[in-house]
Amino acid sequence: MTSEEHGIPPNKYNPHAWIINNPEIGEGTSATLTLQLYSGEEPVGDPIDATSNVPDSGNFFRFTEGHYIYNLSTDNLQSGNWLATVALDDSTIHSIFIGIK
Repeated sequence: MTSEEHGIPPNKYNPHAWIINNPEIGEGTSATLTLQLYSGEEPVGDPIDATSNVPDSGNFFRFTEGHYIYNLSTDNLQSGNWLATVALDDSTIHSIFIGIK
């Protein structure tokens, strides 16, 4: 479904993801990334904290020049569909499916 079909504004950066409400972002806020493997429509196992390439730390994003940045390491991820979930410290949650080959 498109964002228009959901009745929310389109995301000009990624047509398959969108931001709703007005999350607080910027210096002094934090964002973390977790991943959940899926088989079809069913989750497999428990969610895991993402691992990052340097210079990021663990599953925390860095905030620079007005944007959150995360360099996801896929070295230890098996191929398949993963639900990537970003949690902001204002309790805002954003999720999107990604495919790992």
